[in-house]
Amino acid sequence: MSAPTDSRAINPLSPGLPVSLNLDGEQLALDCVIASVEGQTATLVGTSQVEPKLIDRLQHGRPGYLLISDSGTVIGLRGAATVTPETPHLIEFVVTDA
Repeated sequence: MSAPTDSRAINPLSPGLPVSLNLDGEQLALDCVIASVEGQTATLVGTSQVEPKLIDRLQHGRPGYLLISDSGTVIGLRGAATVTPETPHLIEFVVTDA
Protein backbone atom coordinates (compact mmCIF):
# COMPACT_ATOMS: atom_id res chain seq x y z
CA MET A 1 0.00 0.00 0.00
CA SER A 2 1.41 3.39 -0.96
CA ALA A 3 1.55 6.36 1.39
CA PRO A 4 -0.85 9.26 0.76
CA THR A 5 0.64 12.11 -1.21
CA ASP A 6 0.41 15.70 -0.03
CA SER A 7 -0.11 17.73 -3.21
CA ARG A 8 1.47 20.79 -1.54
CA ALA A 9 4.76 18.87 -1.36
CA ILE A 10 4.69 18.45 -5.14
CA ASN A 11 3.71 22.03 -6.00
CA PRO A 12 3.13 24.31 -3.01
CA LEU A 13 2.57 27.37 -5.21
CA SER A 14 -0.91 28.82 -5.48
CA PRO A 15 -2.33 32.25 -6.36
CA GLY A 16 -2.69 34.62 -3.42
CA LEU A 17 0.07 32.94 -1.41
CA PRO A 18 2.52 35.39 0.22
CA VAL A 19 6.17 34.49 -0.51
CA SER A 20 9.63 35.94 -0.08
CA LEU A 21 12.00 36.15 -3.03
CA ASN A 22 15.67 35.88 -2.07
CA LEU A 23 17.95 36.59 -5.02
CA ASP A 24 21.58 35.52 -5.13
CA GLY A 25 23.86 38.49 -4.49
CA GLU A 26 21.13 40.74 -3.05
CA GLN A 27 21.08 41.85 0.59
CA LEU A 28 17.33 42.14 1.05
CA ALA A 29 14.49 39.75 0.32
CA LEU A 30 11.54 40.93 -1.72
CA ASP A 31 8.11 40.23 -0.24
CA CYS A 32 5.64 39.19 -2.92
CA VAL A 33 2.29 37.57 -3.54
CA ILE A 34 1.78 34.90 -6.18
CA ALA A 35 -0.53 36.28 -8.88
CA SER A 36 -0.69 33.12 -11.01
CA VAL A 37 0.95 29.75 -11.56
CA GLU A 38 1.43 27.88 -14.79
CA GLY A 39 3.51 24.71 -14.68
CA GLN A 40 6.77 25.48 -12.90
CA THR A 41 6.41 29.26 -13.38
CA ALA A 42 4.91 31.56 -10.76
CA THR A 43 4.08 35.17 -11.58
CA LEU A 44 4.82 37.35 -8.54
CA VAL A 45 3.77 40.86 -7.61
CA GLY A 46 5.88 42.74 -5.07
CA THR A 47 4.02 43.93 -1.98
CA SER A 48 6.11 47.11 -2.07
CA GLN A 49 7.72 49.04 -4.90
CA VAL A 50 10.67 47.23 -6.50
CA GLU A 51 13.76 49.41 -6.89
CA PRO A 52 14.57 50.35 -10.51
CA LYS A 53 18.14 48.98 -10.13
CA LEU A 54 16.74 45.59 -9.15
CA ILE A 55 14.32 45.63 -12.08
CA ASP A 56 17.29 46.29 -14.40
CA ARG A 57 19.16 43.30 -12.95
CA LEU A 58 16.08 41.08 -13.19
CA GLN A 59 15.78 41.77 -16.94
CA HIS A 60 18.83 39.53 -17.37
CA GLY A 61 17.51 36.88 -14.97
CA ARG A 62 18.74 36.17 -11.45
CA PRO A 63 19.04 32.86 -9.60
CA GLY A 64 17.55 32.66 -6.14
CA TYR A 65 15.05 31.06 -3.79
CA LEU A 66 11.33 31.47 -3.36
CA LEU A 67 10.55 31.01 0.34
CA ILE A 68 7.12 29.86 1.47
CA SER A 69 6.03 29.62 5.10
CA ASP A 70 3.56 26.78 5.68
CA SER A 71 2.33 26.02 9.20
CA GLY A 72 5.59 27.15 10.77
CA THR A 73 7.77 25.33 8.23
CA VAL A 74 9.75 27.25 5.61
CA ILE A 75 9.94 25.71 2.16
CA GLY A 76 12.63 26.98 -0.22
CA LEU A 77 12.32 26.48 -3.96
CA ARG A 78 15.41 27.09 -6.11
CA GLY A 79 14.88 28.84 -9.41
CA ALA A 80 15.41 31.96 -11.48
CA ALA A 81 13.56 35.27 -11.51
CA THR A 82 13.13 37.62 -14.43
CA VAL A 83 11.06 40.60 -15.59
CA THR A 84 10.37 42.04 -19.01
CA PRO A 85 10.56 45.75 -19.88
CA GLU A 86 6.86 45.64 -20.82
CA THR A 87 5.73 44.40 -17.39
CA PRO A 88 8.43 45.30 -14.83
CA HIS A 89 5.92 45.04 -11.97
CA LEU A 90 5.43 41.29 -12.67
CA ILE A 91 8.25 38.96 -11.67
CA GLU A 92 8.37 35.53 -13.32
CA PHE A 93 9.95 32.86 -11.11
CA VAL A 94 10.73 29.53 -12.74
CA VAL A 95 11.29 26.67 -10.29
CA THR A 96 14.32 24.61 -11.32
CA ASP A 97 14.58 22.10 -8.46
CA ALA A 98 11.13 20.50 -8.41
